[in-house]
Amino acid sequence: MSEDMNIQEVIPSINYDRTSLGWQALVARHAVEFFSARRNSESLNAIGKNPTSGSLTTLNGTDFMKYLEVAKFHDNAWSHVMNIQRILDSLVRVGLLIDVGQGTSPIMGRYYWHLGSITTSQARGDLWLSEALGAELVIPSYAALLTFPWVVIMLLPGLAGVGRVRRG
Repeated sequence: MSEDMNIQEVIPSINYDRTSLGWQALVARHAVEFFSARRNSESLNAIGKNPTSGSLTTLNGTDFMKYLEVAKFHDNAWSHVMNIQRILDSLVRVGLLIDVGQGTSPIMGRYYWHLGSITTSQARGDLWLSEALGAELVIPSYAALLTFPWVVIMLLPGLAGVGRVRRG
């Protein structure tokens, strides 16, 4: 998501099935934003914590759950804590979040950072989340390419993986 967007503005009001791929992608996007070092002050403000001037405050899963509720993304995020924890674990597994340790709470008590950046073109879609959320995310992203009738991809016989584009 672009740096100039307010973190509250990027949260749509949704009614997805909480296990659907679309819902998972939205939770993952917001987790990356929420734990971003670049947006630390905005994340703290969103959950009612005061940012410390000149320093960063590490946020944990419990803070993220509060954020989901305060930001009206989800009325009762805690009822889906296991799904949300799996998403955070997947983001850590692929390096989109860094797990920096366990706090005192055994549930959602781990602290995270996102230190990378998401380009503007990546932020327009969810394909950058495919490593974390699975191949199911890739298929809808490329399905649009199959809807253009003027492009036909044909494989040359005997040359596996080599093709040509014919306009017709």
